[in-house]
Amino acid sequence: DFYKVKHFGLHHGEGGNHLGENVSLLIHLYISNPVSFQIVFFEDLDFQGKSYDCKGDLADLHGYIRRCNSVKVLEGCWVFFEHPNFSGRQYLVEKGEYRHHLEWGAAKAIVGSVRVISTPPRIVFFEDRNFQGRYYECSSDCPELNTHFSRCNSIRVESGSWVLFERPNYLGYQYVLTRGEYPDYQRWMGYNDSIRSCRLIRNVSLCFSLLN
Repeated sequence: DFYKVKHFGLHHGEGGNHLGENVSLLIHLYISNPVSFQIVFFEDLDFQGKSYDCKGDLADLHGYIRRCNSVKVLEGCWVFFEHPNFSGRQYLVEKGEYRHHLEWGAAKAIVGSVRVISTPPRIVFFEDRNFQGRYYECSSDCPELNTHFSRCNSIRVESGSWVLFERPNYLGYQYVLTRGEYPDYQRWMGYNDSIRSCRLIRNVSLCFSLLN
């Protein structure tokens, strides 16, 4: 499914930047595959030589590269194993660039297998401002949030990115929230305290449209 989200942005001042009255931002949210993870392995130092782009668990990296001297972690958190089939010494690697295998703690340029550490998506809705009152924790799409709370005045996004809807069954005004804390509905550019359904964003593309 595709959704168009209008009036998404921050006001000038404490909240950040204002997109301007003549700017309309349309965000197309494509709900499909799981949240992406990506890492690029290089045979030589400083991201040189043969490379392999990996997007998930891999039991035998040796089938793609002979050695691993540098890595670019583009998305996610990973565990490197010294040997294939997730065995041997382990190294935790977070998002960033590693120009030498010593930078992730390995004495040798050997990575036999890799595994993604995924954080389950989680959003918490509160009936009152500043994360007070009755609350509801959600970890997946929900077409009927009004069965869990009567109003929503603050939200804490602990992981994942979400699109919230003013009405049940993914209808009405829509708001895109990423990881962070929103102590009142004005922080997510809401018009009122009505949030009645939500969907987890699994793949995102952006389209900016300037209006004269």
